[in-house]
Amino acid sequence: MLIMNHSQFQRKTTGGYYTPSYVVDYMVQKIFSHLIGSKRVNTGSYKKFEKSLSQLSFCDLSLGTGNFVIGILKWVWREFKNYPDISIEAKKIFFQTFVRNNLFGVELDKQILELCKSEIIKNYVFLKLTDFRNFRNGNSIVDLDAKRILKEKAVKLKPFSWGNKFDVIIGNPPYYNIKKMGLQDPNTRLLFEYLKDSDKWKKYFRSSSDIYYYFIIQALHLLQKDGLLSFIIPNYWIDNKYADLLREILLKSQILEIVNLGEINIFRDEGRWLKISTCILTSEKKEPYQDINVTKIKTRNFSKMIKQPKLISKNKSFRVAQSNLGKEKWILSPYLSILQKIFSNKELVPLSSIGRVAQGMSPGVKDVFVLTDEKVNRNQIEKEVLVPFITNGNMNKWKPKIEQKLFAILPSRIKNLDDFSETKKYLMSNKEKLSAGPDRQRLLKLEKIRWFDFSVYRNMSVYENVKQKILCPYRALNPKFCYDNIGYFGATDIYSIIPKNEDDIYSLLGILNSSTFNFYYREAGKIKGKMLEFFSDPMKKIPIPSVDERTSLVAPVKEILGCLKKNENNNRQELTYLESIIEERITKMYKLDPEFIKKYTSHGK
Repeated sequence: MLIMNHSQFQRKTTGGYYTPSYVVDYMVQKIFSHLIGSKRVNTGSYKKFEKSLSQLSFCDLSLGTGNFVIGILKWVWREFKNYPDISIEAKKIFFQTFVRNNLFGVELDKQILELCKSEIIKNYVFLKLTDFRNFRNGNSIVDLDAKRILKEKAVKLKPFSWGNKFDVIIGNPPYYNIKKMGLQDPNTRLLFEYLKDSDKWKKYFRSSSDIYYYFIIQALHLLQKDGLLSFIIPNYWIDNKYADLLREILLKSQILEIVNLGEINIFRDEGRWLKISTCILTSEKKEPYQDINVTKIKTRNFSKMIKQPKLISKNKSFRVAQSNLGKEKWILSPYLSILQKIFSNKELVPLSSIGRVAQGMSPGVKDVFVLTDEKVNRNQIEKEVLVPFITNGNMNKWKPKIEQKLFAILPSRIKNLDDFSETKKYLMSNKEKLSAGPDRQRLLKLEKIRWFDFSVYRNMSVYENVKQKILCPYRALNPKFCYDNIGYFGATDIYSIIPKNEDDIYSLLGILNSSTFNFYYREAGKIKGKMLEFFSDPMKKIPIPSVDERTSLVAPVKEILGCLKKNENNNRQELTYLESIIEERITKMYKLDPEFIKKYTSHGK
């Protein structure tokens, strides 16, 4: 989907970005290869080709400027070259009929819809605007029942309904979190209300779900029996807990292929690459009959890979039994048989049973509340309102890397601001900042916070009362769990683990920093591109060995912390030795092959 000549805000609220032609060509080729393989498109002769193609309908539910429609037309026009005996005029007549009768699309923005038609005519000058009679202005996921739910406001959402179904639905639906976007855009707030109350959608509704979930479900509803779906979408749906109903409905059809594009940059906005981890999902609307083909693209240049198919060998392709998947997070890994050893080990317990996982607080305006030592002294901030603070960048394996002391003003300690004159003076100088932004303005309007408060005092009891804990960043290339005995406070990009048993802080630290854990979490935890994401839900499920076994890790981990307290550089050899002891013990606890873990760590990830 492409949004052109619009402001950045409009682009954000529609969630649309230009899909490169090489991605479109790849998806279109995959669809036609399947149609030819299943004999739904017959290329034996021109007459058979024309007849079979004229019996199929193709739809894009979020047209943009028509990239996917153009991709389909390019494929058809190229195929014409295989029939040199047929006149160009005859081909043009069929082509025009195909556009008029077999191509369908919906676009929310009327201006973009007209641009879409013009873009296609630029490529095929013999076509006319009247040929695009099945290109409509409307919202693909807002049905006519919106008029009953939203009354006169429904017109703002452009309700729309097809009376027919399709053989192929292909495209790039919009991406954005409906609840978050609703804070900025009134039309999205209306959409949120509609999806929540509609008889069609309320059974799939999740307040924190993404808009593209609904486009996938709508596409599955609109497909004919044996119809094909091909979407390029963010890959978060594979493990996001709010996508459980989406996964459930997808499993009712045959998922043909999931191509995980990982860290490959696909979309650009105003000259910069967007960090969106994407995948290409291809599905067939029929009873599941085979395993899913999964490809994890490692080649950075995806366009080059498409032009040279042998490069696919550099990527990981494997098959996953669809029958092994459910509505919970999908584990799409070539190492599933090895992971099953962990899942079936009844001696392992979830981390949540032996400790607590707590996210940091939400200051709201971090640069106001978090101060360096020098800034504290310069502003003479009263010590009673200060707490030690740590950032994502301070996270390091075993112990934090502190190059500069940081403190945070903790407003919850302030009952009366007049009691802290210097702090009051400093905060007053930043009052405009502290009152800005839609989130803070909403909280202030609802009187949920004072103007100088944090936006959210999350897990306050942990940070106020617990001195010893394990800290980790919310996202990292490799595990970076560190020991905190200072009592640091952190923001939302920091997570804390607080074991019930004091000695478990050391054994857990050893487990979480191990190569075995790295393997487990990279394949069965939460990952975005190459980055591990340490969020509450997946961390609570981390399988931990029994107390009898994990106790053996306490002594070597304490020794590591002791070495690091002295001098890391002078004790590197001792650290390596202690880490090797820990690695060996942990591998045995999880009943895994140490050689496999070593190989995975050096080559497999």
